[in-house]
Amino acid sequence: MSFDRLHYEFRLLGRKVVLLPMLVMGGLSLLALLFSYLKFIAPERFLLGGIEMILPLTVGMIIGNVVIEDPALELQLTMPCRYDRTAMQRLALIMSWTAGIAVLSSLIFSLFHLAYIPALLRAWSPFASSLLMQLVWLAPLVWCMGIGFCLTLLTRSWTGSAALLGSIWIVQIAFKNVIALTAWLRPVLLFPTTLFIYDFPDLSPANFTTYWLDTRLEVVATGVVLLLLGWFLLHKTERLLKGMNVA
Repeated sequence: MSFDRLHYEFRLLGRKVVLLPMLVMGGLSLLALLFSYLKFIAPERFLLGGIEMILPLTVGMIIGNVVIEDPALELQLTMPCRYDRTAMQRLALIMSWTAGIAVLSSLIFSLFHLAYIPALLRAWSPFASSLLMQLVWLAPLVWCMGIGFCLTLLTRSWTGSAALLGSIWIVQIAFKNVIALTAWLRPVLLFPTTLFIYDFPDLSPANFTTYWLDTRLEVVATGVVLLLLGWFLLHKTERLLKGMNVA
């Protein structure tokens, strides 16, 4: 993709895609400083929750608006370049942009000694532990993008998709222990670092692998499956046309 095309796509996606993830992380960072001053909550945990729970949710909700609220959708469906290819390129841009913001945020947190690293990972080399810690935000980001993508195409409504995704987010918080302790539900355990691992720093290596490392890889895998399902649904042209401008 050329630089001109890249610039055009970012302009077409709009400020909600470019600025919203930055504003989310910037706002959470300011709140963390305030809470630290007030001694209300540990800033490390607050920032960890922001990058693991808030950023993926925000981007998952953006996806629906990008896919189905395209004002030139009817025209694009008549072009030789298939719309599913264009939509997937835009999703890749959104994921890349968000990943860049998440990595930069992680580096800044580390610089100010506000990055949380599980005790078992501290024994690893700094490079290896830092690399694995990117799974904190990457796994829920891929999953939330995938489910937001599919829900929008199935419901043909951005607001409906956002509401369902928000409901899933609440269920993950309310039933975190049930999901963590149920083997067949662990592939959708989205936020274990903030909600589970942080509260149990003395987990054995075997339990840490079971409840964190394995689930991060499983969540990434299920997220990829959801993205592929969304790509398949993009081929249903009549569903896209029926979903245009549905609030």
